[in-house]
Amino acid sequence: AAESDMNTNVSPKKSRLSSPDHEKQESQTTKKQPNPGKGADPMKPKCRKAKDIRREKRLLKMAQTKESDAKSVPPSVMDVGTPVDRPEEEEGGKDSNGQDLLDLVTLPDPKDCVHKLEIKLVKSWPRSPEVTATFASSYAVFKKFQSIVHLDDHDCDERHYSDFIVESPLVREPAGSQNKPGGTGGPTCDYGSYHQQYWLDGNLVAVALLDILPRMIVCEYFFYDPSYKFLSLGVYSAVREIAFVRELGRQDPRMRHYCMGYYVHSCPKMAYKNQYGSAELLCATTLQYVPIERCLPKLEVTKYCKLGEGEAAEEEPLDLDALTVYHEMQAMPYREYRTKYGDRTMDMLRQYGTVMGSKVGRRMRVNLTFF
Repeated sequence: AAESDMNTNVSPKKSRLSSPDHEKQESQTTKKQPNPGKGADPMKPKCRKAKDIRREKRLLKMAQTKESDAKSVPPSVMDVGTPVDRPEEEEGGKDSNGQDLLDLVTLPDPKDCVHKLEIKLVKSWPRSPEVTATFASSYAVFKKFQSIVHLDDHDCDERHYSDFIVESPLVREPAGSQNKPGGTGGPTCDYGSYHQQYWLDGNLVAVALLDILPRMIVCEYFFYDPSYKFLSLGVYSAVREIAFVRELGRQDPRMRHYCMGYYVHSCPKMAYKNQYGSAELLCATTLQYVPIERCLPKLEVTKYCKLGEGEAAEEEPLDLDALTVYHEMQAMPYREYRTKYGDRTMDMLRQYGTVMGSKVGRRMRVNLTFF
């Protein structure tokens, strides 16, 4: 009787263990293959990563929050202003002790410093004696920077360096006796192209290419010795240049802006430019400057889009004969250039006028020295 009960108890248990496998095999044999489809629905948006969606939502939230702009560090990039313009209660751009970051970078070094940092502002074009004397040191840093940071060993000869780094199409122009700028980085200077050199313990470690204009300072390029990468010299130089704009603004109220050059959203090497507060991008369609926080969500969706609000700026045809051009350091109307040198550049300038438009084109100066 005991053996009979044991057998009757074991038999159902075995059937329960084997039943799921048996059903699984049957389901696999009877499973229907899906019908061939037509691919993704072209009317629906493409699949996106969750982290990209979260990032876009975060950027939209930042654009809607005014306080995030006011408390960015440094306080402003495109519109730097002067200390008089800043309210006393403003907290952006200050350290934990309440001191302004832009004022801290210009303080003199203590006497017991272990290392000495010296910043020199020298005229780059027409080439000054200072640039000639430091040409070898500057070229060595540039060549090392291009090779290690940009992995570019081509076009690193001295001729390319001189064309790209030293020479400039800007014509030196006196700033005027009443509003002649002078700054934290060097002696009193005129408008034009400069090198701001960073010397650490007597060694050249970085160089910034600056164009000093009546209303802004433009940083055209910056290179440094990769051995000093840990110092974040790019960030320090940007803060230093903003402080330079502030210093010049004390002497000339027109000097208010700091321009970091072109911004390409899809280029990782330019991503640092959207980390500075109060930056603005120029909309090529409406010719309006737009806060970068409002531009980033649009640029995440598409590379080419209208950044500003409203209709596109109406453009009149650009009169090429009235366009001002430079040839061998001399400015002249294009009609005069054609009379002297022919019209071989006509097609190129027509394309230029179509892209730039009349409003911007009339304010630009085209260098035709090398044509």
